[in-house]
Amino acid sequence: MHELLQEAPEGVTVPQLVDAWNAMLLDFPVARLQLLQQLQNYYDTFLLSNTNAIHHTAFNARLMQTRGLPSVDMFFNKAYYSHKIGLRKPEKEAYQLILDENRLDPAATLFIDDTLPNIVAAQELGIRTIHLQAPQTILDIFRAAK
Repeated sequence: MHELLQEAPEGVTVPQLVDAWNAMLLDFPVARLQLLQQLQNYYDTFLLSNTNAIHHTAFNARLMQTRGLPSVDMFFNKAYYSHKIGLRKPEKEAYQLILDENRLDPAATLFIDDTLPNIVAAQELGIRTIHLQAPQTILDIFRAAK
């Protein structure tokens, strides 16, 4: 954040930068949270997110404020955040870490993402993928699977 502060106009404060940085975060639609909760009944679910510490704190605070839930982590067996694991999508090592730690078979693992390079990297490791393309949402994918 201090690097951004050096590039910002004079007089801009760290809280102002944090607010601007977090302005891009979206809400948590109830239907998507419910879907994640339902999937946990049938599958092991994992999150791999290229987030940073500032966004991580902000989206958990927003989830608590809007939905009364302490963390998005509760919807997954385990959440992997790039700022914590030191790896980012589409680095193959990020996917491999999750596969190895959880003893997952890539051919029996499904990865859903909206960014094509992330999809390609997962496919190169033998992971099954779905490329989520707007305006499609994860709800559309699972609605079609019924």
